[in-house]
Amino acid sequence: AYALPKKEIAENIYLQYATLTATPISPHSYLYEENVIDYGYDTVMAATLLKNAGWTDSDGNKVLEKETESGMTFLEVTILVNAENDARVQIGERLKEELTLLGFQVTLEAVPYDVFAERFEGGDYDLVIAGWKMPLSVNLESFFATNGRYNYIGYADEQTDILLREAAAANAEGFVL
Repeated sequence: AYALPKKEIAENIYLQYATLTATPISPHSYLYEENVIDYGYDTVMAATLLKNAGWTDSDGNKVLEKETESGMTFLEVTILVNAENDARVQIGERLKEELTLLGFQVTLEAVPYDVFAERFEGGDYDLVIAGWKMPLSVNLESFFATNGRYNYIGYADEQTDILLREAAAANAEGFVL
């Protein structure tokens, strides 16, 4: 998160037609919460977190590595994006630049949509650039509940599941959350 220049992307790729938020919820939704941690663009913090996690460039090749039980491991990541979406490809290219500067060995895979969708739904990626279009009033269980239909990121938390069920029930009964 610290390596993603969101403001620059909003200005240069979306030509200021994007609303920045620290959550996947629109600021126009009744579900939006302003008081959340926003991991803003901070490459110093990103580099510090990597260093604290044991990643170093001991051989001077500009790719971070660390010793693990299975031997030397290089910091590699693949970014998946659908090739037909120019904006998302540009975001992938920009993210690749940032991660490479931090010491990642990055592969950007811009693939046809049918391949993208299959890999996205199957969880076959390290990082993905995708999007959801949701109405302002939405039941979020499909997106964030354990085993939710669109929970492609694999998020699972029992307390979150309970809260999502309660929110969906309150919304269905006409309550304002």
